[in-house]
Amino acid sequence: MSNELTLRHGSEDDAGLLLELIRALADYEHLSV
Repeated sequence: MSNELTLRHGSEDDAGLLLELIRALADYEHLSV
């Protein structure tokens, strides 16, 4: 169960990181303009 939770949490972290990256890029472009 612990391993399953870790794997699931890991995939959620990956999705979260991707969203954070997109958000950071959007903020950067907004500041640049």
